[in-house]
Amino acid sequence: MSDSIVAQVREWYLENYQILLALYAKVNLKVHSPEDPIRGKVAIQLDSPLVGATLSFWNKGDVMAIGIDKVKGREFSFDDRVMESTEQVTGLLSSYVERMKELISGSPSK
Repeated sequence: MSDSIVAQVREWYLENYQILLALYAKVNLKVHSPEDPIRGKVAIQLDSPLVGATLSFWNKGDVMAIGIDKVKGREFSFDDRVMESTEQVTGLLSSYVERMKELISGSPSK
């Protein structure tokens, strides 16, 4: 895919915004230097009464997904690494949102 990682995340966010809004009290997208191949960054912030998360992607391939369990007052990391060349941004985003849904519903994470 020729789109930058930031562009892919932004597109996924726009396509899934209504779904995210139904799950989280607050949904936010922050984009920094989207055209910069190294510093270009995008972060999706999700917040509900029980959990919150920030899903960050850089054009250079880094990904970091962190969350907070507001009930237990515990921060946790879903991911913090460089993406594999075969990974798809949309698949990662969907998996992170699914993990957040499990936390909200009280189901155990895999």
